Amino acid sequence: MLPTRIHSDTQARRPESRKRRASIRGFRRAPSRFELRICALAVVTVVGFNDGSTAHADAWTAEEVSVARHCVSERSFADSDDCRVIAWIDQRNAERRGLTIGQWMQQGHSTHLRSPSRPWIAELDASGRKPPSWPEGRPWDAAREEWFRTLAVVRSVLTGRSHGCNGTPLVWGSPRFDRNRLDRWYARGYRRLRCGNTRNEFVGPGRG
Repeated sequence: MLPTRIHSDTQARRPESRKRRASIRGFRRAPSRFELRICALAVVTVVGFNDGSTAHADAWTAEEVSVARHCVSERSFADSDDCRVIAWIDQRNAERRGLTIGQWMQQGHSTHLRSPSRPWIAELDASGRKPPSWPEGRPWDAAREEWFRTLAVVRSVLTGRSHGCNGTPLVWGSPRFDRNRLDRWYARGYRRLRCGNTRNEFVGPGRG
């Protein structure tokens, strides 16, 4: 761990080398993906032991919260691999359009996330507090833990984690509610991808 202060006799010693100072600055600028994941998991662990009101809201960025809301809107709080793929597609779509992930979410999904049937999705935030519109009588504790796990997945994807499919995912849909749209993609020569344990069907190029 780096020292939090400089000892009083530092001035009397040989000045710290430029190489060491550069190394320290470099570490602060570019933490590894492993370190980011450990940080995310640490926040999840802390939140699991309190009511969420004491969680630091700055632990997650606004972009991560926005993408995580999108994940929840597409698969609720199910224990699945959907969010990993959805976050990857969101980031890919943003990059292809020359937008930041925040801009893409604002342009492409801000209206969709304000669902009249589930207004609590738009109220999910970085603090983990229970949304004001959360359904009465439905426990929040388990959902809060899943919300923070969703944020951790989003962070891992936005910092380089792969989608994990056996092809490049382009779109997705619910096999129940989007059957016609999915079938149109398949009729055009696209195929269903294997992306792990998912509620949605993810579609990519090629036959197979």
